[in-house]
Amino acid sequence: SDEAWEAVRPQGCSPLLVFVNSKSGDNQGVKFLRRFKQLLNPAQVFDLISTGPGLGLRLFRHFDPFRILVCSGDGSVGWVLSEIDRLNM
Repeated sequence: SDEAWEAVRPQGCSPLLVFVNSKSGDNQGVKFLRRFKQLLNPAQVFDLISTGPGLGLRLFRHFDPFRILVCSGDGSVGWVLSEIDRLNM
């Protein structure tokens, strides 16, 4: 459960939360997903198709500030923004 995670933020940083739509770009999103998981901690990278944005946003809600990167189209960006609004973030 995401409630079991305890986040500790080092001073002077804002972590990056990455959302990738694996079906985006004629399934090129899978390549982005794989590469981001190599470059970052895999706990920072979420596939919108399998988990949606809610889990990642709930895990990162205790970080202030944090940055979000959405690799997809306008619909996915709108989905992430509406979930941010729904979670009152």
